[in-house]
Amino acid sequence: MTSNLPNMIIISEKRSQAMDYCAAFNVATTTEHYVILKACSTFAFGAIVTWASGHLLELREIFEYPGQEHLKNWSLDTLPLRIEGNPLYKVKTGQEAHFNAVKKIIRQVALQGPAIDGSLPVICSAVDTDREGELIFRNLLYHCLTPNELENVVIKKLWINSLEKSEVFKGFNNLQEERKALMMYEEARARSIADFLVGINASRLYSNLIQRELTTNQKDINYNSVLGGSFTFGVGRVQSPTLFLAYRREQRIKNFEPENFYELYGNFISENGVQYKGKAAIKTNSIKEIKEFLDSYSLTDTKQYEGTISDVLTEEKKTMAPTLHSLMTLQTKANRLWKYSPKKTLTIVQALYEKYKLVSYPRTSCSFITEAEFDYLLGLVEGYKKVVGISFKNAYESPRKRFVNTKMVAEHHGLIPTKKVPTKEELSKLKSDELNIYLEIIRTTLGMFHDDYIYEKTTVNTSVNSLLFRTISNREIKKGFKELWPEVLKSDEEGEGALEENTLSIINGQLSRIERSKCACEIHEGTTSAPSAYTEGQLLEAMKTCGNLVDDEESAKILKDVKGIGTEATRADALEALKANNLIEVTKNKVKVTPKGRILCLALEGTLLSSPHMTAEWESYLKSIGEGKASATTFLKQIDNFILHLITNAKGTFSQQVLTQSLIIEANQAIEDSTFGICPKCRQGKVIDRGNFVSCTQYKIGCDFSISKTISKKKLSEPQLKKLVSKGKTSIIKGFVSKKDTTFDAALTLTPEFKIVFEFAEKNK
Repeated sequence: MTSNLPNMIIISEKRSQAMDYCAAFNVATTTEHYVILKACSTFAFGAIVTWASGHLLELREIFEYPGQEHLKNWSLDTLPLRIEGNPLYKVKTGQEAHFNAVKKIIRQVALQGPAIDGSLPVICSAVDTDREGELIFRNLLYHCLTPNELENVVIKKLWINSLEKSEVFKGFNNLQEERKALMMYEEARARSIADFLVGINASRLYSNLIQRELTTNQKDINYNSVLGGSFTFGVGRVQSPTLFLAYRREQRIKNFEPENFYELYGNFISENGVQYKGKAAIKTNSIKEIKEFLDSYSLTDTKQYEGTISDVLTEEKKTMAPTLHSLMTLQTKANRLWKYSPKKTLTIVQALYEKYKLVSYPRTSCSFITEAEFDYLLGLVEGYKKVVGISFKNAYESPRKRFVNTKMVAEHHGLIPTKKVPTKEELSKLKSDELNIYLEIIRTTLGMFHDDYIYEKTTVNTSVNSLLFRTISNREIKKGFKELWPEVLKSDEEGEGALEENTLSIINGQLSRIERSKCACEIHEGTTSAPSAYTEGQLLEAMKTCGNLVDDEESAKILKDVKGIGTEATRADALEALKANNLIEVTKNKVKVTPKGRILCLALEGTLLSSPHMTAEWESYLKSIGEGKASATTFLKQIDNFILHLITNAKGTFSQQVLTQSLIIEANQAIEDSTFGICPKCRQGKVIDRGNFVSCTQYKIGCDFSISKTISKKKLSEPQLKKLVSKGKTSIIKGFVSKKDTTFDAALTLTPEFKIVFEFAEKNK
């Protein structure tokens, strides 16, 4: 060893993670960019811990490549865009000093030569144990050391699921070889490059084509109001099929035509006075058919008949506790219970993992644990019960395959609490949102030890002129694991215990076989309902289960194997990107495709970018790369061919008048829907959205009417703007801010000169 530096450097993903590692050992020196640990049994010569600050390096924009400055302007003539050789990276803005310091210390450790015992310098990947983490680590490493220099170092991998001191200590004493992590990097790198190339080509392609068709054929129309002020359309492998899922649901709702249906019920009164209701096995959309059905049994819906209870079957049923949470199931449930967006849930659970050390690694797609985790959970189960404020006797203290299956645990196990059981004081420091998520993870874990939910299912068959009416009733016997969620409504409960709509609670023992009943037949008329718009949680779930929507069996199988569009860790980001690009909006937890999103979907319809099919093939191949069974080079060649095919086909499709007309109709309808009313000044134009203000469509011929969306630091709502335009006055609006920085309430009024003035509440009395 030619220096006094330790012969190991540990690279974490972020500073907070690095500090958690350091907390498990003795620190010698702390600097702005790294920490030096003292020599110990784990690190014979000490160790240096540094961090990448997330993506310290990021892909350069295509126009930032040498000689490609002209590509800053989007043009069809420049397509296809390619990367020759390896992609180029740049240091993230504001991180230059940190990068230089990290690069310097990595090189010093790596190039100092063997230690006195002959061992080579060690570089440890201690980033998050997933593909994205390995991409961060390798990109940094390969920008600090040349291939020749890397031959003289040993690369190891830290593989842990918790940031608790004991787990960190154990992990560093059992570092893994790099092979599996290296394959994860190869997969992540191929995905990153492919997504980049498809994104820059497809986004420019469709943005240019849509703009050309709309502006060439409708020169006098300003589309800024429906496009958010930009003809830039973000298109991508994960975003676009996800957008199309929401669009297809909206089209089903739009095109839905309600139909009447008819069912047959029997209203019974038994000899001992028990009233109950039964249902016959018929459902039809024809009133004539159901009356003919009644007639075939010599029955009508106008008379009373005698029935015989031919069968009473009572059986005990059990429902097991729900499985442990993966990230997606947690996001879906949090959205249903508390309306949290998937991104918000991810942020919360990440804080519970990193900041509070209360839960295991959050970005997991697995719902199983191994026996090792089960053993420590069983040992701490009484502490977890106190956290929730519940007491019960453990019904299960041995592993069950529903929860414990080592073969199903690959990189990370399911979401569970760590060995750290918080005190009341520590719990009180959690925000309400954090507490909700933490308790949900605790409850799901406790369900593994709790009793099954047990209920009695009674089925009564009553015969009327040989026509059977069935009545089903469920009676709770033991609440079991359901007592862990006392505040959850019945609509949120899982399992078979929920009563069916056509049942009536039957008092146990009051109905017996051969008992007679009086029956009045009832024809029930109902109407089919349209599907509802996706919530964010439902759209997230649809991304995972979209294989059910694919007709091709092979694609459906692959999507099932790779668990749908995107990954557990990236789906929430895909939804956020769709929001940021003004392609979807979420109101009261309902996802709505924006006019801009609908226009893009019309353009993409029928292409691979609108279907999960492409993702199915990509994910299958990427999975093979991650397993060392396929070549990233071959995959990227296939991506290049796909891009060429996409460009050729899109240009051909856009030359067809049918698509152009569809785009124009959709865009013009969106403008019509987004107007705030007839212009009060010229009475000819319409007031439309211009981004930060609304103004008249007749501005080119001299009408200068406009209203800012923000007045005295108060952003006006759409209803308020519409009322001001159509009525000339709003109701009292709260929250204006004066020049003296005091708040006040007032109505807004249009003067005869079309200026906006405040009208205070006192004047309205």
